[in-house]
Amino acid sequence: MANAQLQVTFIDNERGGQSLVYRDYRFQVKNRRNDRVYWRCATRTCPATIRTLNNIPIGFNLVHNHPPNPAKLEVTKVLQHIKKRCRAETTPVPAIYKQEIAKLRTPEWNDDTQRMVEQLPTFPSLKSSLYRQREDLIPHLPTSLLNIDLQDEWTQTTAAERFLLINDGTFDKILVFATDSNLQHLANNDNNTIYADGTFYTCPSIFEQLYTLHALIDGEMFPLVFALLPGKSEDIYTRFFSLLKNACTQRQIQLNPTTFFIDYESAYHAGGVRPTKRRKYTQLNQRLQQLKDQLQNGDITVFQFADTASYLLHLD
Repeated sequence: MANAQLQVTFIDNERGGQSLVYRDYRFQVKNRRNDRVYWRCATRTCPATIRTLNNIPIGFNLVHNHPPNPAKLEVTKVLQHIKKRCRAETTPVPAIYKQEIAKLRTPEWNDDTQRMVEQLPTFPSLKSSLYRQREDLIPHLPTSLLNIDLQDEWTQTTAAERFLLINDGTFDKILVFATDSNLQHLANNDNNTIYADGTFYTCPSIFEQLYTLHALIDGEMFPLVFALLPGKSEDIYTRFFSLLKNACTQRQIQLNPTTFFIDYESAYHAGGVRPTKRRKYTQLNQRLQQLKDQLQNGDITVFQFADTASYLLHLD
């Protein structure tokens, strides 16, 4: 029986289609014939149904065998919005999750909001699903240096600043990432010293090392330049620093370090002084090291590493 007063809404579902919502109950498509759609309650054991023609209800059986769960429905809406943003934006996935959760902390907070938040999955439990959504936007992970082709937004930061500083070579490709602002900070560091950290492998079949240049700024250590190197030989390092020098010269940025330290431990034993780091930067370095370990172990891809690292690293 048709009812002109039956007001329904539609929300995106996890399969890329839509679900119908009526009075805190969610319905999914049972079958479709042209513009006529037969919907059934999303709880499979429930007999409730709705029929629509051009998205207008024309018949229904609204006898449910279970109470509504408005909190779960709101969770579904929030999660689908998060996934939609992951598909449409280059904003780091962890940032999207945090931003959407933060929107729930409003003055209108009440018991219903509390129940909904309690049912929201944590980011670790959603991570794989969200990154699968991001795969529609991110190119497939390359299997060789020849497959790497960075274009357009993949050469920029999320603020549309140039980020790909160097793309040199074919079978021995070197990629270097840094903004002009980062290079300027590197040149104007506190003690005319550049610190370098390159003590782990990334993808042995593609790049053998992620090499990072750090500098002290107002007494705090910042990672400023990231280089993906095809090997760990002296020739590779010499070539990298030559490319970096040329890139800085082109931008009229003068790098004049007195010493390059391969890592903090060797610098300490060589007579150097470890810079004092605030607790938050110690935690940042620990988080970056965890990401490095995950990348080395194959738990995350290079794109996931870059995505999360770009979120963690902010330099005002």
